[in-house]
Amino acid sequence: MGDVVEFDPNRYSELEMFFRRYRAFVEKHGEPKSLYVVNDKRMEEMNRAAGYIRQIVEGSTSDIDLDIGIDEDVRTMGYIDMRTEYLPLNRDEMNLLHKAEDLADAADVCATNDDRISYELAFHNVMIRKTQMKPN
Repeated sequence: MGDVVEFDPNRYSELEMFFRRYRAFVEKHGEPKSLYVVNDKRMEEMNRAAGYIRQIVEGSTSDIDLDIGIDEDVRTMGYIDMRTEYLPLNRDEMNLLHKAEDLADAADVCATNDDRISYELAFHNVMIRKTQMKPN
């Protein structure tokens, strides 16, 4: 059983004061802006995975759309999205796909509204967030 932690009203009021001061700061200066910088190691891994996927796309007889970029909602995450109606893979192409997956943090396969297959690889921390405050 862990130690019993007593509630300290003085500490709570300090925390509450911090949030009040922060809210006043935001009201006066506005929300903080964010600057994102490239995480070179993760970007290199994503580019290597993209190279493997490009080899699959170039060798395929299927009509494949390939989209590579940074997520607009989660700006620290990069992605590789492959969309097709049909994706036959030989052993070499499966090995390339496994190499790309090994570099990714997540993989997602789903049907799209236009009767295609979406295969997406996600790469966390491709961009690193650096917060800056607005100038006065």
